[in-house]
Amino acid sequence: MQSFLFFADSAGDTISNLDPAILTLFVILALVISCGLAVLLFFGIRRERNRYIAEKLKTDSVGKAGFDEMLERRFRVAKKTTHFTVMLIRVLEAGELLRSLGEKQFRAVMNELQERFYAVLPKNTKISVYEEDLFAVYFDGDLDRKAVSDLAAYCLAEGGKPITLITKMKVTVKLNVGAALFGFSKKLTEEQFFANVRHALMLADAKGANKYVIHSPEVDYADDENVKFYQDIRKAIENGEFSLSFQPIMSMDKKLFAYESFLRWNHPEYGMMRANRFLPMLVQSGDIQRIGMDAFTQLCLTVNRFRSQHENPVIFSMNFSTRQMLLSAFADDLYRLLKRHHLTVNDVCIEVSDFKTPEVLETLKKMRDRGFRVAVDGFNMEGSSDMLNELQILSPEWIKLPISFIKQCETNFFAKGIVEMLERFAKETGIKLIATCVETEEEATYAESIGIAYGQGKYFGEEVEEL
Repeated sequence: MQSFLFFADSAGDTISNLDPAILTLFVILALVISCGLAVLLFFGIRRERNRYIAEKLKTDSVGKAGFDEMLERRFRVAKKTTHFTVMLIRVLEAGELLRSLGEKQFRAVMNELQERFYAVLPKNTKISVYEEDLFAVYFDGDLDRKAVSDLAAYCLAEGGKPITLITKMKVTVKLNVGAALFGFSKKLTEEQFFANVRHALMLADAKGANKYVIHSPEVDYADDENVKFYQDIRKAIENGEFSLSFQPIMSMDKKLFAYESFLRWNHPEYGMMRANRFLPMLVQSGDIQRIGMDAFTQLCLTVNRFRSQHENPVIFSMNFSTRQMLLSAFADDLYRLLKRHHLTVNDVCIEVSDFKTPEVLETLKKMRDRGFRVAVDGFNMEGSSDMLNELQILSPEWIKLPISFIKQCETNFFAKGIVEMLERFAKETGIKLIATCVETEEEATYAESIGIAYGQGKYFGEEVEEL
């Protein structure tokens, strides 16, 4: 104890003997250190508080009912100074993602998207998973259309970046955004306002993938017509208005060889519509996958019904778009439907018009390896120097050539060379060449004279709705 008192007295004496300037320096240094620690503590507490608030907002994310209730409350207390924006963000091909990834990984993708939207949207934004493929977003602020357009573009940019899942798989999603700005002076009801948001999203969907539309009363008529057409398509899906028709493929002596199926829309106002009228819209909106699987189901039912009534084996084919062929689960979906209807991969033929896109060719090769029949419905003459190599890789059941192209052999040496090359290839491999759109006996006779043994078109038989 005495020793401690001695040292304390010594320290006191030392401090008292210090030069006043040095003592002042020590005091200033102590104050600076104390202030620094206080600042660090302040920012640490604020950072933790902000993190807590952000996490609180995210964990308190409401579903559809909660978001609707919040919006209703905002309308109920709205006054002249009230301004806010509501967005709907659709994840295109969400059903395909869910089937491909499974429930857990799909939720991880949705959570990551939600995080990214929080990062680019204003503070205190509320984001709800409104439907399985739809985010609903609310944020306050007196913003103009340009500012909201920028925010929508940021959401598309951030959401479109690859998402790396825990399995190291990378997923890239496509989005569309529709938004509307609330101003008290517009005197809109909640229902009218939210209908405007929906309308904007439909406009974006009608334009294709990764588009945004900010609602405006000055929507032009062309867009309005597109939206109506898009709405009709959505209703047609629910009402089962899409069906198949069938056209025979025959040998030149008119022996039945196969049936090609065509998608048709029995529109309540315009009657039976051919695919070229509505297919581009289906592809742009992403509905082509759902319609395609429904149509393939109809094809499976037709094959089973036809077989129960006829003994002669006939091949049934269906044409699929490039957009469908790029889907990762495309072959698996077809395979599951075939098994469900007690059919095999050899019972139908998958036709494609595009076999030169590397991703499509890769999908077709995998399908071929699994035993699927595949065929080529026409081809693009550009880059035809690699065509034979690609066809050898693909090994299709048949190749279709329009009669208009075949007839060019009379005057066009290039077309004649292509057809002659395909004829030699067909003889060597056993692949069938089919002339399409043949309407007269003269056209059929000419196609046969240059070595084409099969035909399709009005001369061989009209389309029929049932077999």
